[in-house]
Amino acid sequence: MDLNSTEDSTRVQGTIRIDYTDDGVFINCNEIRRLANEIDLFDIVDPSSNIEGKLMEIVSRAKCLSEFEILPDGERWFGESSREKARRE
Repeated sequence: MDLNSTEDSTRVQGTIRIDYTDDGVFINCNEIRRLANEIDLFDIVDPSSNIEGKLMEIVSRAKCLSEFEILPDGERWFGESSREKARRE
């Protein structure tokens, strides 16, 4: 989908909410998980408009999860991060 074209952009903006902050952390987490379970990984390679909508909603909901922002010195509290483990290997 070319979001640069006016027609597609307007259609997408009209069908998806951008701000999910009023839904709360638990609702957003549950919806992200539910939507993710509906998507097969191979669907992402060549997504239908339905899959594109679900992906946009997942990203929009994830951006509203301010409670899960990256903690400074998080590795000290939670152990070595997966990125650090991957770099070592």
